Amino acid sequence: MVTVKLYGMPYSAYTQSVWTTAQEIGIDIELVPVDLAEAAHRDPEYIENYHPFGVIPVLVVGPLRLHYSTSPGLNHALSIG
Repeated sequence: MVTVKLYGMPYSAYTQSVWTTAQEIGIDIELVPVDLAEAAHRDPEYIENYHPFGVIPVLVVGPLRLHYSTSPGLNHALSIG
């Protein structure tokens, strides 16, 4: 089974939207907190490996890093499988 991880903050409406969509369609998803207060999203490693502009949320499905500009794009990607 493919590991699905969601990088974001639990209090982010965008992160919550993707999390809720995954739960509703039965996808087991792991939330990986990105501490915005500590500027973890601006860390060079995060930028290189997850999002070139340091934005959340980022959905990681196996080797794929999905970082659409808004959560509806990620929700669509989840729903089409």
